[in-house]
Parts: sequence; structure tokens; C-alpha cells
Amino acid sequence: MLPSNSFAQILLPAFYKDLKQATLVMTRQWSKAILQKWIIVYCVLVQKLLSDPEQLKEKLTKEFVDGAFAMSELSQPISVRVSSTTFAAQMAKQNSLLSTEAFLSHKVLSKVRQLCQDFNWEVRKEMCQNLVHVSEYLGPHQAQTEIFSEIEELLDDEEVEVKTQAIKSLVKHLQLVFDESFKTSERMVATVIRLLQSVTDDEGCPMTHKLHTLKRLSKIAQAIKNPDHEKLRTMYRKFFNNMRKEGNEDTRSYLALSIEGFAHVYNKDNLLLAEIYNPLFGDFIREELKNSDPDVLKHLGRHIHHLVLASFTNRGDTDTKLQIMQNYLKLM
Repeated sequence: MLPSNSFAQILLPAFYKDLKQATLVMTRQWSKAILQKWIIVYCVLVQKLLSDPEQLKEKLTKEFVDGAFAMSELSQPISVRVSSTTFAAQMAKQNSLLSTEAFLSHKVLSKVRQLCQDFNWEVRKEMCQNLVHVSEYLGPHQAQTEIFSEIEELLDDEEVEVKTQAIKSLVKHLQLVFDESFKTSERMVATVIRLLQSVTDDEGCPMTHKLHTLKRLSKIAQAIKNPDHEKLRTMYRKFFNNMRKEGNEDTRSYLALSIEGFAHVYNKDNLLLAEIYNPLFGDFIREELKNSDPDVLKHLGRHIHHLVLASFTNRGDTDTKLQIMQNYLKLM
């Protein structure tokens, strides 16, 4: 049990000293899973400690933050340095410092940004994975002004695993953090265009990374919208055509899955039929209807109805509408 108010000034320093000593011991053990669980326990305990008394709060807060990020020092083993990113996330999730103001004044956000640019790619990857917890805690404004620039850099990282994690982080921020005006902004559209260009134009880009991009592209497209953005539509077409040429069974399955997202975005006037269905999905669906791969056909069957429903709201191009209906019936 934590000390009561009457004994707090006497017992808190001793309790915190023991807590720091326990953390030092924990950083020397081999299990990353145990270390990360301890970090959660530590952050919860510190949140309780800082709640009372007021006169010790500033001193304990500084010691806690300094101690937490001592784990990221170069002298530490890589497993400990990687786990230092969990500290930042848990400080946010557990509200360990009691307010976002304290989180910022004690320069935790600055440390988070440093970890995003760490020389070790494993640290960058882990911090990227944890960024959404910090962003949710700080709110859309801080995430958009301070953290999005880190995501942009991580999307262009030299290590493929970091770039892949950055795509996942971008999707989470689009779904959970960023506000609507920012999601549909020109800056966001430009970021997505650069992402697709890097994946499409880089001959050495691994297929695994391309598949991760394709798998999440539908969610990105639904979030950023901008159906009238010609350069974005052009980049979608270029990326899809590239994937169809280089792809395998997984590629075809993800292409089928992406039908839903693009039908939702381009369900407007003739854009769906003229700009998306024919160049992206028309030939692909006709080819796959001749294919015996059950997984691809299953995904097509689940998602082609989005094109069917959307086509009813579009004007013109009756032949294409009929083709969509015929393809749908073949899958039933």
C-alpha cells in the first residue's frame, strides 16, 4: 500500500528509491516481455506517487522522467534501449505525470521525437509502433504539429521494417487521432503520393513491403478521401498496375479487399466507373473470374457488391454497369 498523507514526506523518498532500484534490477534481466510489463507497473505506481504530496511532485517527476529515459542511453543493451520507447507510451497511457502540461514541460515529447530518429533502426521501429499512444494522449493538435512530421520521416526510412511500421502507424493515426480537415489536407495527400511513388518506383523495394502498403491502402484512401484529386488518382492507378504485374496470390487477394474502400471514396458521379472501376478493377475482376484460386474468389465475392451498389448511384456508362452486375452474378 502506498503511504498515507501524514507519512508521505517521510516515506515517499524511500519508497521511490526502492522503486528505482527495482527498475535498475529489471533492466538487467533478459526477458523483454517481463521488462515491458514492469514498465507498465512502474508507470502506474509513479502516477499514484505523484498524486500526493504536492511539494514532492516536481522533484519526483524529474527523477522519474530522467530515470525512464536513462534506459535509452547508448551504454544500455539494445533490448533495454528498445524498451525505453514503451516508457514513453505508458507515461501517456497511464497519465503518469498527471497532465499533458507536465508531459510537455518535462520534455517527454522531445525525447519521443529523438527516439524516432535514433541511430538504431530497432529503436525507431518500436517508437513508431508506440507513437499512437502518445498522440491519443496529447490530442489531434499536438499530433498534427509535432508527431506527424516524424511519421513522414519514418515512411521514408532506410530500413524496410521501419517503413512498414510507419504505414501501420499512419493508418492508426488516421483512424484514431487526426481530425477530418487534417486527414483530407493537401499535406496528407502529398504524403500518400510520396509513399506510393517510393514503393512503385523503387526497383529494389521488397514485395513484402509492397504488400503491406497494398493491404492498408484502402483504409488510407477512405480516410484522406479527395476523390477529385487527379494526381492522387493517377498514383493509385500506377501503383495498382504495378502490383498486378508483379503480384502473386496475396496481391490478388489484397486487390480484391481494396474494392470496398475505393468504391466508398469514388462513389460520386462518373468517377467510380471512369477512373476506378475500368482502370483498376475491370480487367482484374475479369481475369480472376477465370482463376481457380478460392481465396481470391472469396474476397471478390465479399467485396464486389460495393461496386454493384455504388454503380447504381453513378450516371452513364451503362455497359460498364452491366459488366459489373454480370461479374457479381458469376460469383454468387
